[in-house]
Amino acid sequence: MDENKSPPCIIFQQHEAAYQSRLFQSKHKGRRFSARELLTACLKLLDDYNCEALPDIAPDDHAKALLPTMNVNDTDDQIFLTQVLYGCCRYKKLLEVLTAKLFSCKSPCIQCADQTLYTVLGYLVLIRLEELTFDNFRKFVLCQHPKKLLPFMKFMFSGDDLSNACRPEWIKDYDTEYVDSLIRRLDQWRHEAEELIEMLEQKFLVTKQQEKHSTSLKPFNLSTTHEKSKKLDESNEISLPPFKAKPSPVWKSGPTPTQKALEAACKESREKLVKFYSSPKNQPFHLRILERPSKFAALKEQIEAERKMETNYIPPRANPCPEAPTNSVKLTASAMLREHALYERKMNEEQAKLKAFEVDLRDDSDYRSWKEEMRSRDQIMENVHRQFMKAAVDASDQAAVDAKNAKVEENREMVKKVKEESQKLEALKEEFIVNLELFNRLRRENVLEGQKSVKSALIKVAELKKKRAREIQAETMKLTSVLANERASELAKKKELIQKLHNLERESAQIMKKFDRGSTAGHGLLGEMSIAELKERLALVKQAINKEEEFRRIRINAYKEEKNSKIAEKSAFVQKMRQLAQMQRLARKNGQILSHLPGGVLAGYSSPGHQ
Repeated sequence: MDENKSPPCIIFQQHEAAYQSRLFQSKHKGRRFSARELLTACLKLLDDYNCEALPDIAPDDHAKALLPTMNVNDTDDQIFLTQVLYGCCRYKKLLEVLTAKLFSCKSPCIQCADQTLYTVLGYLVLIRLEELTFDNFRKFVLCQHPKKLLPFMKFMFSGDDLSNACRPEWIKDYDTEYVDSLIRRLDQWRHEAEELIEMLEQKFLVTKQQEKHSTSLKPFNLSTTHEKSKKLDESNEISLPPFKAKPSPVWKSGPTPTQKALEAACKESREKLVKFYSSPKNQPFHLRILERPSKFAALKEQIEAERKMETNYIPPRANPCPEAPTNSVKLTASAMLREHALYERKMNEEQAKLKAFEVDLRDDSDYRSWKEEMRSRDQIMENVHRQFMKAAVDASDQAAVDAKNAKVEENREMVKKVKEESQKLEALKEEFIVNLELFNRLRRENVLEGQKSVKSALIKVAELKKKRAREIQAETMKLTSVLANERASELAKKKELIQKLHNLERESAQIMKKFDRGSTAGHGLLGEMSIAELKERLALVKQAINKEEEFRRIRINAYKEEKNSKIAEKSAFVQKMRQLAQMQRLARKNGQILSHLPGGVLAGYSSPGHQ
């Protein structure tokens, strides 16, 4: 789709909105929205953009297309609604963090269905409160139920909630100074906000009391009796003495009589137990055998010592550790190549690290200037594109009207042409019907004449068929006799030829053939050759194979020598790297640092592939 053309759905929506706005303007001219209506329109506009708007439509274009359907006639109201939608989309991350922290801190008092309301009011408080003024903001707050906005107002104007909950998340996306200025900006309306919060609390209490269901006393709906009720005179009324309640009992500090009785009973039972166990009659029974001296403890210690000596295990001493071998380990070619590849890979990694470190020390001022320039250029292009789209949307209405008028004119001309063609077709149809009737009459007359001459024609045809059959039968008899004579003559000729061939085969079998080495078989093939020529060619092929084998032998020997020399160089490099590793290990063990390397080791630090 071309960028200069709007989608068909947008064009249709604009026409429908324009039509609805004309109807509404004819009924309500010069009417402005109240605070409740403006806030409701903002919520509807933001919800519609988040749910139903196309991804390539800007907020301004969506608001321009949808505002006529909402019957917004005043230009100030239209500008306000458009700016609120654009601001909520621009500061989407800021407001998402605000609503998320609001729901996490005030979740028992608010509902998720009011998220759009808190988004719009959060944008008005954080970004546009200076332009809106607090008096106009108070109208937006008072037009809603106080239960919804009390937690919001306390969260926004407390200061601590914003700085503790929202500030750490805002700093991740915005500049720190900008975030601090947003929070400090709300302090100048702290006094007005506290008054508004008190007003909301009073309003909430009043509404809460009104919502309570109070029970009212109603008399029973009893049926009246037919007998006349006896009316008592005022003088005969019974006077009852007033009711007097008993005074409350006096509270006395300390334990109650029941508690005192329990304590005395417990004390008495303890004294009885002490007297019972202190008398000599109730002492435990003692055996005299236990008081006699015995050698049980000494025997027990002696037996335990003997068993301990029997079970005492003396572990064998290990042989001393052998000295480390001084000879170098012999490596196979594959092991040596693997170790050489390992050293080579480590050296490449160190070189890459050094190179990356040198590259990362570059000056990025040019990149930052280029980045700022490109960002400003993109912003200019975006503004130009937005203005272009606005102009295109403005011009689409007039273009649609012109296209509609052109289509109406085209349809009128088409109707005229269709009428003329239909008249021509009617004339041709009448002429065709007349010609068809004449043709049917002629065909009927021809059919009647043909029926009269059918019988005579059938008799003539039958006679001609019989005559033709007799002629065909005579010709077939002649042809069969001629074919029989020809077949007999052909059989006689074939027998003579077969006899001659048999005679020739008998004569050729008796003749002896002479063999010539220089002659070919004579079968007519392309690759025919004599035996002598075949032997010469075989000799030449053997010579070529021997030469090729000798050349390959020389090449393999040269490759082996080159491989052995490379392996020797890599083995020397590995030995030098091992010496270096051993020296470093000893230095680390002794707590020393190698300030310089020996000349022989340093000279071999570069592998043959890195020289």
